[in-house]
Amino acid sequence: MGNRFGITAIMAIGLFLCAACATNDVESAFGSKTTGKESDKIIIKYCMSCHTHQSFDAAAHIPAAQKRYAGSATARAAECRACHTYSVSWLGNEVRGTHWIGVKEP
Repeated sequence: MGNRFGITAIMAIGLFLCAACATNDVESAFGSKTTGKESDKIIIKYCMSCHTHQSFDAAAHIPAAQKRYAGSATARAAECRACHTYSVSWLGNEVRGTHWIGVKEP
């Protein structure tokens, strides 16, 4: 009986650790294995799921950002992940950010 409990506990801990290391779609969209177009679709859907960005216009955002960064290498960026970041800390907290290169935050 005690041996079964030990095996079950080890299996439960193993499953927990595997689940903790699993990445969600948004996290994988910022990785190098996802294509640019697919990555942008996932990131835009994620951003629009927030009440602050639910009316976000992706088609207008890139030209506006390119104009804001005119004259820099960043102005040629055509993917969300070129300017925006996303990661998850070991505690499970989402960490999102934007690269503000040579421009004041709006």
